[in-house]
Amino acid sequence: MLNLLSNVAILDVTNTTPTVVFLDNVMEGVDGAAVFGLTRETATVQIEDNQTYQYATTDTLDIRVLKTDDANVAVLKSIVENQRPVQIAGISPNGVLTWMDASLLSYTEQLDVLQVNPIRATITSPSGYPDSTTANAAVPVYAGDNALMSHDVTTGNAALLNGYRSTGGLTLTQSGGNQTAVATSGASVRLESWYIPFPWQGVEVTASYDVSALGEDPATVGSVQIGIEYLDSTGYGAGVATGTIVSNYVSVSTLGSPPFRAVTRNISPVNNSLRYVVLTTRLQTPTAGDGLTFSEPMISVGGRTAFTI
Repeated sequence: MLNLLSNVAILDVTNTTPTVVFLDNVMEGVDGAAVFGLTRETATVQIEDNQTYQYATTDTLDIRVLKTDDANVAVLKSIVENQRPVQIAGISPNGVLTWMDASLLSYTEQLDVLQVNPIRATITSPSGYPDSTTANAAVPVYAGDNALMSHDVTTGNAALLNGYRSTGGLTLTQSGGNQTAVATSGASVRLESWYIPFPWQGVEVTASYDVSALGEDPATVGSVQIGIEYLDSTGYGAGVATGTIVSNYVSVSTLGSPPFRAVTRNISPVNNSLRYVVLTTRLQTPTAGDGLTFSEPMISVGGRTAFTI
């Protein structure tokens, strides 16, 4: 869990005009200031020998927006009244919050002298990660260092790590958390993580993974690339490489020789259309047979590269 959420964004993803509401954790009583509380409760049942079994987790995000006339409150009230599901993103000095499942908000207008408007998102789900054989099986709420751990990227099915997808044109195998991708032709292809809610502009983003094998034909050295892609709202529910605003790639071979941890970082674009981020492996005009094996993929803020669960 995170020690402090400095910013929260509500992504109104199902609106005909997708928008985002940014709330800053400002303690002074200024118009539009907000405070956040993220809590996690577990539901257990007692079984034999006085043992307990944890079967469900309830995540609750409480947002208190100051002043009844704040413009953000009007937008949030519209979301609630029209029952539009939202995604939620949060950022802190030590990690990120990704509220992947589109959820409904509840709102209570408080008319006392404090003029504080409570807004709440709550979701209950089975404890732990879902079945790893389903590519997009994710926990509905994740809070921690590695934004990709909304999915259990330490495992997957026979072809792909959890939370990964591709354009095709690749021979894909996965075993023990090790993802292998090999080009089947000279066409440019991609293998990328699921889109993560990330509307934060001007923030340093670091992407990394462990590379245990890298193979490139001498004629196409540099074809295997690691990159960060930033997407707009059309990336929601869409396929690979949809809605790209900005992408930044570097050849894996320039970062080291296996085994090593490939690391790339850049600043997220200052663009009001920004909604999502993905970690992408691109094989750019490769030779058939070019490819790599990687594990422990990670997207973090603040420069962290040590893989965490």
